[in-house]
Amino acid sequence: MLLRGVYLVATCGRASQKLFWHDELFTVYLTRLPNLSAVWRAIEQGAEAAPPLFSVITRASIGLFGEGLISGRLPGIVGFLVASLAVYSFVKRRYGALYGLVASLLPSATHAYVFAYEARPYGLVLGFAGIAMVAWQRAAEGRRRVLWLLLLGTSLSAAVLCHYYAVLLLAPLALAEMTRLWSRRTPDWAMWVVFVAPLTALALMAPLIRSAVADVPRFYSAVSPAVLQESYESVLVPLSMPAVVMLIAMCAVTMLGRRDLSFVRPVDATAAPLHEWVAVVGLMLLPLWGAIVAQLITGGYMPRYGIAWVLGFSITTAFVAATVSTTPKVTGAVALVTLLSWTSAKMMPSAKLLAAEPPTIARTNAALLATRGGSLPIVVTHAHVFFPLVEYAPRDIAARLVMLAAPPRVAPQWIGTSERTLMALSTMFPLRVDEFDTFIARYRRFMVYGPPMWVTEELRAAGARLDLKGEEREVAPFSVSNPAGIFLYEVTFD
Repeated sequence: MLLRGVYLVATCGRASQKLFWHDELFTVYLTRLPNLSAVWRAIEQGAEAAPPLFSVITRASIGLFGEGLISGRLPGIVGFLVASLAVYSFVKRRYGALYGLVASLLPSATHAYVFAYEARPYGLVLGFAGIAMVAWQRAAEGRRRVLWLLLLGTSLSAAVLCHYYAVLLLAPLALAEMTRLWSRRTPDWAMWVVFVAPLTALALMAPLIRSAVADVPRFYSAVSPAVLQESYESVLVPLSMPAVVMLIAMCAVTMLGRRDLSFVRPVDATAAPLHEWVAVVGLMLLPLWGAIVAQLITGGYMPRYGIAWVLGFSITTAFVAATVSTTPKVTGAVALVTLLSWTSAKMMPSAKLLAAEPPTIARTNAALLATRGGSLPIVVTHAHVFFPLVEYAPRDIAARLVMLAAPPRVAPQWIGTSERTLMALSTMFPLRVDEFDTFIARYRRFMVYGPPMWVTEELRAAGARLDLKGEEREVAPFSVSNPAGIFLYEVTFD
């Protein structure tokens, strides 16, 4: 209970001090639409890439607590907590509470923790994935089977209705069921029937999926081994320090001699069956399944799409430590103390953030704020800067902001985020997105703000004069992409 309280306070603290960034604002804006039909139409028109259930859940959170940095991220906060509790339950079933606690702390010690306080579907998908793993484990045991099968189908379908790539959760479970078939000599037909539920949910989303993948070839590079490397490396690097500490501590404890230890007996728990090993290792391979699907079908994949692999990693780590160690309780105790210390040091300072003033753009964007007395349009070069500024800049500045859609001659890799998404949203909200050539034909004098992008190159190629008015090096609080260097130019066509 104490751990859960610390997690909730610390994560809410972090959520309260991070302005919504570009991707999160799509979530927030969809919750402002009047009803589910409007949300569906917006997604179908390309204004959002995620399925509608995530927007519905976030809308419910905002409806209960009001629109804010914490309420908009509350589904992810709760989802991540549920995932940790599910991992605990899954491991405890086989190797006791000690290793269950170790497994439950691992996700928070990795970089996956950032998705706990982000208004995107990944925290919720983690929660539904954790529930699905526990439900599948219990259903395979045969106790209260109807209840667990119902929960399994519901959680898998809910995950898919929050993010299309959550259908990949079927891969490790299908492999595990084939392992059970090999040992049982007969298929578990009820389990296979349940697996149809998320596929049905995916089929119902077909019109939305077509819209989501419409621009994939332009904005995603080909799937490569580097994507898989990033999927694992970005999450596990934060674990390198506690891993070293655990190894040193376990070596030191071993040197004391087994006879001096009072709890060297093996853990008194049922060993995990082979099909559970297959399931959790298969879950660890989620980025691989995603890369294969992207290569064969969708054409696009980002490491965060398969972030639920961290649950497989946490369970597998606990399984291996409990099974391989000659002193499993010592190993578990050392791991638990190390992870508790690490996550406490990571989270405790965040708890104080709840009492801090909310962030604003005042500490940054100084050059932009200096233009308040002007009336010229302000072209923002980067979507990750444009969208949050529309939301957070003073209204007199926000009304002058413009995002330009790239002409066909601009190489796709220079564009970054698809303007199609912002253009679709601009039909429902006061966002101004203009075609580049149309805009410069109409305006012969305006401001340009943001990191160097294709816009500045195209303006120079069109004969414009760019006079530097200001430069900023500090990263804006809403900028996750961290564009290097933001410049303010006054643009004049002679």
